[in-house]
Amino acid sequence: RISLSNNDSGTGNTVFGKNAWAGAIAASSAADYNTAIGDNALDNFGDDGVSSHSSLNTAIGYNAMGGGHATVGNNRGYENVAIGTNVLGGATADTVSITGYGNVAIGVDVMRLVYNAASNVVIGKEAGLALLGGSENVALGANAMDAMAGDVDTDTVNNGHRNIAIGKDAMGAVNAGSHNTATTDDNIAIGNDALLGASFSSSDLDLVGNIAIGSQALDATGANA
Repeated sequence: RISLSNNDSGTGNTVFGKNAWAGAIAASSAADYNTAIGDNALDNFGDDGVSSHSSLNTAIGYNAMGGGHATVGNNRGYENVAIGTNVLGGATADTVSITGYGNVAIGVDVMRLVYNAASNVVIGKEAGLALLGGSENVALGANAMDAMAGDVDTDTVNNGHRNIAIGKDAMGAVNAGSHNTATTDDNIAIGNDALLGASFSSSDLDLVGNIAIGSQALDATGANA
């Protein structure tokens, strides 16, 4: 598929690659200024009637932003940059809508399960792999912050916000789990395995406001948040 804004129904879209934007291109009159390059890139994004939605995305690579809800228009994320394989929702289930915005995801399997995360910068193989709905996080390094999922319920606060993880596996096992009020917010982890943590499971724990600098610093915080 090749489209240089001449055979889709939106404005200013650039589409290049097998199956790129294939699921949405006929129904996306309000999805504008997107760039989709690569097999299955931006596949299921479409028009939900709001002009800013599903617009201003850049998806480059196999299956970049290629997953999400099977209903075109339910995936309405905008202003995202996704570069790499399976990044930013490439593995999000077809029953889950991708509505995140303002994210930058670069690498392989970076933020691959996302649904409504916003304003995150995540770079590195499998960094932020399970990040579902967190916001304003920065993760740099392979597997950094790769377990911070929280719960898929949109009324919870446990998805992780305003964390900085730099280094391989930094905050790599931190996950607030399924308790609605558990939190993993405002932490800084710099170094291999720094603030490694673990899942809180169903416990109401808080991992908030910590600074861990150095290899393996505060790496056993899972049960002692």
